[in-house]
Amino acid sequence: MKAIQIKQKPIIDISDDERRFNDLIDSIENKNVLLVIGKGFELNKDSDEYKKHFTPLGVDTDVYDYILDNLKKEYNSEAIDFTELNEDANFSVLDGNIKRKKNIYKAIQEKLIELDLELEDVNTKLRELLKTGCFRFVFTTSFSPLVEKAMQKQWGEENVRILNIFDSDVNKQDIVDSQRDLLTPTVYYLFGKAEGSNSFVVTDNDALNIIYRWMHKMSDSKILEAAHNKHILALGCVQEDWLFRFIWYALKGEGNISKGSVGRYANSDSLEKYLRRNNILQRKDADAFVDKIIAAINERQKQKIFGRPRKDCDVFISYSRRDGDVAEAVYDALLNAGLSVWYDKQNLGGRGGDYMLEIYHAIETCKMFIPILTPTISEQKAEIHPYRLEWDRAINGLIKQKGVKCCIPVIDDKYDLYNKAYEDKIPEAIKAQDGFIFNRLTLNFYDWAEEVRRIIIEENK
Repeated sequence: MKAIQIKQKPIIDISDDERRFNDLIDSIENKNVLLVIGKGFELNKDSDEYKKHFTPLGVDTDVYDYILDNLKKEYNSEAIDFTELNEDANFSVLDGNIKRKKNIYKAIQEKLIELDLELEDVNTKLRELLKTGCFRFVFTTSFSPLVEKAMQKQWGEENVRILNIFDSDVNKQDIVDSQRDLLTPTVYYLFGKAEGSNSFVVTDNDALNIIYRWMHKMSDSKILEAAHNKHILALGCVQEDWLFRFIWYALKGEGNISKGSVGRYANSDSLEKYLRRNNILQRKDADAFVDKIIAAINERQKQKIFGRPRKDCDVFISYSRRDGDVAEAVYDALLNAGLSVWYDKQNLGGRGGDYMLEIYHAIETCKMFIPILTPTISEQKAEIHPYRLEWDRAINGLIKQKGVKCCIPVIDDKYDLYNKAYEDKIPEAIKAQDGFIFNRLTLNFYDWAEEVRRIIIEENK
């Protein structure tokens, strides 16, 4: 006798689902989303490395699976996880005539070194998500360096701060600003980092140690305090049901449990019900979920472009697309100061003639021209980029007419535009201006933006 399957009406209808998705995109635009990346979303499954080492072990094999399989073969173990392997009598080495237990943390580190993971091994969907520039603070529950490599590619290796829950002073650092918290590009290892450390989660006892640490040493954490008010987007977190719930609860706090979204979580029916009960937006296919998020972000950005001021504006921002994070921070600060801003977020390639006329008009009629100068200028000195055309237009029009008070270069503190060795062909008319020096780690432009507003008001009375 065949069982009859009765399809029940979903608890959450489509309209409510879409509303919560739109809330997520709103939060992403406002830099109010923190990523939590698990081991299920860190690997590029199309890479040669994955096909060579991981695919033979089965579908959705991750770094943990690969290392465990290799150690089991090497030590002739039938363990089903690292906890059992650590307790297996075979997991040992000879020290002279004495058989000693192998250090499981060092064994994992050795396998990671052999694996030699590089940027191309990072999930392309994760890299695309980071390229939007909307995610600066990222938690990872994995001990591998893949998320760190992706963040360093996006923001520059020297600009990414690395935090580890096992560092005793991690919560003593001044990492959260009262107004612009968690904007510094950061990778936070929630379960520890394998590289250069013997403190990271491997066994069940390690997981319990993390919970103990959270309860006794993270209770007053500024990070957790800030995370409670943010939207959490968790992708590929495949921890056990109870452990995932604990992580989620700790990051969100009781009053904000539903303020988050989950993609490709642990395959657990009870966890799915937990997420549903708490009205947490969830998707089983994290790749498709990320594609939808990126498409929505791009559409929003396109709407902003077509909705920008068509007539006179207060400020025109001129920048290289590679410095989009800086331009975005400048834009946000100027808007916060009550100024109208021309800010082209879309990479239009060569830009058509009509569009360039529109840009030239915006430069000639704006009250303040702001070129962003960073080491990118040196790297692109032999290339043709629209921002150089924008400089020339500003110099021959706006600056020639109004003088020094209508141009403020925004200059990376790691870039010396007066160093002749660079030969970056920055016009003398721009070098002659009084610039604002910024730090790429903090991207704090808010006080400066108020000063820009004051100058514009004074000069246009």
